[in-house]
Amino acid sequence: MRGDNQTVGVIAIRSFGTVRPLAQRLFVGVGALPLVIVILGLVFWYNQPRFFSQANFINVARQGSFLAITATAQMFPILSGGFDLSVGSIFALVSVIMAQLTLDVGMAWGITVALFAACLVGLFNGLVISTFRVSPFVVTLGTLSAVRGVALMLANGQPIFGLPKHFSFLGAGYVGAVPIPIIVGAVIFFVGYVLLRWTRFGRYMYAIGGNEEAARVSGIRIKMYTTLAYVVSALLSGIAGVVLSSRVRSGQPTLGEGMELQSIAAVVIGGVALGGGAGTLPGVLYGTIILSIIQNGLNLMNVSTHLQYVVIGMIITVAVVFDRLRHPQRG
Repeated sequence: MRGDNQTVGVIAIRSFGTVRPLAQRLFVGVGALPLVIVILGLVFWYNQPRFFSQANFINVARQGSFLAITATAQMFPILSGGFDLSVGSIFALVSVIMAQLTLDVGMAWGITVALFAACLVGLFNGLVISTFRVSPFVVTLGTLSAVRGVALMLANGQPIFGLPKHFSFLGAGYVGAVPIPIIVGAVIFFVGYVLLRWTRFGRYMYAIGGNEEAARVSGIRIKMYTTLAYVVSALLSGIAGVVLSSRVRSGQPTLGEGMELQSIAAVVIGGVALGGGAGTLPGVLYGTIILSIIQNGLNLMNVSTHLQYVVIGMIITVAVVFDRLRHPQRG
């Protein structure tokens, strides 16, 4: 009997020795974020059974698609060693320009000119940062204020209403049973993933953020690719602004307020190093899902918007602390 117990003990130890490395590899490969998503889902479902309804899942996906696009945009400057605080203001600028031109000359021209204006903002950010070696925080904080001011002036501080019904197609329409914002978000995510995973541009983003001096010595054109990172960020933010403006069917000079902080939070929660050079877009998607679930769950529980700001602020602080623990050498 004793021999049998010893045999069982040896088998158990050997099995544990086999399972533990497998669990460690699985944890490293998948990460803790999916587990966090499951736990959050169960917590909100326990407090509000409506959370697990099909209608709510679609609502979470639709609302999260705007943040997903903006977080994808934010990843490019962060990955290159900076970040972009102007993404929310670009929402407003694009919204106002698109709405006004839609009334004057049509929606196609409105979208085209609005996205071109967004790219100009990104080009300005990138050129100033890369040419004059100014802190991305200072430059994009300046454009955050300036661009928001331009949007308010163009709209005279008031929303632009009276837009045609077809204006709402991108933001409120469906392809089959799938809302168009979800499709747009998925396409943007796929394009961003391809850029970062399989193109020279993506490799250079990692190289510049990882060690700018080494990247320069290896022949990478730092100024050009840093500038491109901010242009891409502005363009993708502009696309999110177009879709969100379509959803609210108006030009809103206050659109996108807070998106800069939420997008940075989603990127950092997703494992991208604030100092640049490390991180993946699937991780950013997990970070986006976590923030979207938290916001949706708090809304279902009738938690005030003011308290939600407190929660998001705490999440950002915790995310930055964990970023420092993950990447101490970049502090």
